[in-house]
Amino acid sequence: MNKFKIIRIAAWIVFIAAFGIWGYTELLYLDADVTYKDLQKRFVVLAENAEEPKENTQTEENTTIGDDAPMLEIDHEHLLDENRDYKCWLTACNNAVSYPVVQGRSNDEYLHKTFFGDKSFVGSIFIDYRCSEDMSDFHTLLYGHSMKDRTMFRLIADYTNKSFAEQNPCFYIYTPQGRQRYDIFAVYDLPDTELMTAIGELEAEEREAFISGIMQRSLYTLGDTPTADDKIVSLITCDVRNDSKRVVVNGVLRK
Repeated sequence: MNKFKIIRIAAWIVFIAAFGIWGYTELLYLDADVTYKDLQKRFVVLAENAEEPKENTQTEENTTIGDDAPMLEIDHEHLLDENRDYKCWLTACNNAVSYPVVQGRSNDEYLHKTFFGDKSFVGSIFIDYRCSEDMSDFHTLLYGHSMKDRTMFRLIADYTNKSFAEQNPCFYIYTPQGRQRYDIFAVYDLPDTELMTAIGELEAEEREAFISGIMQRSLYTLGDTPTADDKIVSLITCDVRNDSKRVVVNGVLRK
């Protein structure tokens, strides 16, 4: 066989294989998107008398939104019936980020598993298994993938831009007891090899040292610095600018 013909055939095989992988990946994205949109339709509604959210203007560079997001009503009871690992519902960026939050027996369990337990590289938003399930700790960690189709925690990665943070100064966590507002006060990069150890019962001095360390690493300042008596939630996702780092967005509970 002519060697040039062999090269052409090999090139076509590579092209077809690459196209197949691309198509499979796109199907996985679509399947996960449908799954989570179905959850929102079934278990999340605007609260009575809440205003309809304004239309978001999203681009690859930014998302134009307001400050206070419309109040939602979450059907916690039936979400718990669907998955006993369900803990709460998280919204951010004027409800553009809106997902159920679960907690597994390890941090690997929901890394590549959807809310319904289906295998998917999209995964779920989940609480670190070392944290209290009711988020009563001084510091609670929530993880989510930063997907290229701007779903899951992709918008959270945009907090490295201060102007984005100024337009999106808070996120919300819904529990059966009500909605909790967390004001963002620090954002920083974390090497993916570095473990976060400020978890569980901490003495006041340890809490103060943790807060001081956050403020020193933060890319910019925003709002008031928390105290050792506050409750902090960290949203953690991949840094789209650097595969070897993660973006950590720190919010403090404001009653």
